[in-house]
Order: sequence, then structure tokens, then C-alpha cells
Amino acid sequence: VNSLDGIKYTWNELGQELLGYSADKVELGVLAQQIEKQLPELIAMSETGDYKMVAYSRLVAVLIEAVKELSAKVDVLEKK
Repeated sequence: VNSLDGIKYTWNELGQELLGYSADKVELGVLAQQIEKQLPELIAMSETGDYKMVAYSRLVAVLIEAVKELSAKVDVLEKK
């Protein structure tokens, strides 16, 4: 989780053309290439093979476990 960057982006022309997304609004997300290095099972390719996409619903489980790990560390530090 520490190696991931949250980003803001708009879809480029290829994403608009191939996937039908609009460039009119700012999206929030993570970089598929960063996710792929640690959790390749969370990456899918577009039908045309031009885009890597993050399975955000599956990323939630990873984030829950990261929060639990941090919470346990905070508990230990608070007891000191």
C-alpha cells in the first residue's frame, strides 16, 4: 500500500474512443502499473488490450487488511 499513489486524471483520447469515457470530469484512482507490481491479480486488460484496468472492488480487501495491520501497530504503541 505504501508504494501506491492516489492520482487525479482525465481520460485521454484513446480511453474516450475505446472505452467510451468522458474527458469532462476528473477521475480518482491508482496507477495500474503500480498495482501490477505487487498484486497482478487485481489487473485486467481492456478488450482491445490497450489499457490496464484496476479491479477496485478487489482492492478493498487489501486496504482493509492494511488498515487492520496499522491498527494493531497503533494499539501496541498506545500501550507503551
